[in-house]
Amino acid sequence: MDKRNVRLVFICDDDLLRKTVQGKLKNDSRFSSYETLEDFASYLRLTKEKLSEQFIKALVKRATKKFFSKNKQDCLYYRENIKEQLRDRYRGYFDKPEKSEKSFPISKILGMSDASNEWEALDQGMFWISNAQYLKIEEGYYYWNNTITFVRQYRKKQPLLL
Repeated sequence: MDKRNVRLVFICDDDLLRKTVQGKLKNDSRFSSYETLEDFASYLRLTKEKLSEQFIKALVKRATKKFFSKNKQDCLYYRENIKEQLRDRYRGYFDKPEKSEKSFPISKILGMSDASNEWEALDQGMFWISNAQYLKIEEGYYYWNNTITFVRQYRKKQPLLL
């Protein structure tokens, strides 16, 4: 087997483990790592465009920062106030997650009785933003996708005892 034609791909959402493995194999040009399968699929779609490995990495990094960069108020996330748009649009689900019980029956999954179907938030919650994932190129424009996940702790409301 010709080792030059072998690629090593490591997919792991554990940031510390992924970075540790990256550090150990940083000098191996055959190795690359990704946080999610979607990130790897994005890379594969970009390789079909016949772009170099170095250019792909720089492009993904730049696209990610264009959408969200923690300290850059001119990124799309802050400029378009995406956080508030999401909070306003989905407030009913964030404040009352029982609204989505039909599609995702939380109480049944957790093995709880249906005595109370209401939840209360324990914190303000936070948004997690994925790396940019390349979708396609059309007429010279690159199309990207970022997944935004809202995470919040809840607890089941206790029924009032009289």
